[in-house]
Amino acid sequence: MNKIVFMLILALNLFAYSNIEVYTFGMKLNYKEYSNSKVIDRDYSGFNDIFGIGIKYETGFERFYFNSNIEYAAGDSIYDGSTWNGVSIKVKQTGLYFFNAKAALGYREISFHIGYREWQRGSGNYSGDYKEIYYWPYVGVVLRKKVGNSKIYFFPQVAYNHGINPKLKVELGNNPILDLGDTYGGYIEMPLYFKIERFKFDIFYRFEYWHIHKSKPALLVTSNGVSSIYEPESITKNQYIGVGVEFSF
Repeated sequence: MNKIVFMLILALNLFAYSNIEVYTFGMKLNYKEYSNSKVIDRDYSGFNDIFGIGIKYETGFERFYFNSNIEYAAGDSIYDGSTWNGVSIKVKQTGLYFFNAKAALGYREISFHIGYREWQRGSGNYSGDYKEIYYWPYVGVVLRKKVGNSKIYFFPQVAYNHGINPKLKVELGNNPILDLGDTYGGYIEMPLYFKIERFKFDIFYRFEYWHIHKSKPALLVTSNGVSSIYEPESITKNQYIGVGVEFSF
């Protein structure tokens, strides 16, 4: 009996794996709001305007695995739109940040995950501007495939995400929270890994997409009175370029 237990433990040690990756990236923001299929305003940046860091962890046995990922990015963007009074403006926004966390269970090339996304849109220096915070948990599925050998390989991934009860907090007046419409998206990521002994180095490109449908109306109460507001339909198309190092143990 003891020999059987010993052999099982030995087998687990031989086939189980764990790794941690730490990475950094530049992010190019491309967010647009629409009314009647026409762009009414947008937020955008270059890769050198928003920087982030992240950490990934994965452990598995044979073809089953668990992984998790947390990342945070912050920086500045440009707002190209209009004021409350309809005056066209183009200003720099500060205080922007993104936070994303997820955990997944997988088998071979497919995994299912739960996650949480938050984005503080930032604000400009003109009178009447304010900050908005978008946030929602989400569920999704990822397909991935390793292509190459043990020393150098691509590890492309494609994912679909669907938001659960997405919200928008408006930091103005009574700080109303809006119920956003149907929210869904996904990403394509293309990392290239180089292995040197126990370490792996990678460079990656990621394209991220989110589609938020028009929100339900909410009441905004300020010193100027009470008004009904809503969040228009929007589409986000962000791009990431980054580098990382992975430790195996």
